[in-house]
Amino acid sequence: MRCRCRRSASCSDGGVGERVVRVVGVVMERHTTLVHCVDSSTGEERHLRLDRIDSAALERGP
Repeated sequence: MRCRCRRSASCSDGGVGERVVRVVGVVMERHTTLVHCVDSSTGEERHLRLDRIDSAALERGP
C-alpha cells in the first residue's frame, strides 16, 4: 500500500510523508487505531496511526 500520512506535531517539519508499506495487522485501542506495517524500502516495522493517514492506494507486489 502506498500511503501519505501526516507526521507527528512534535516533528520539526510537521509535514506529510509518503511511503510504501505492507500491512501486517491492525490494533484497535480505546482512543486510537494503529496500522501495523513493514516499510517496503527499509524492512523496518512501523505503527501508523489511522487518523494521520491522509490517503492510501494499493500497490502490486514484486
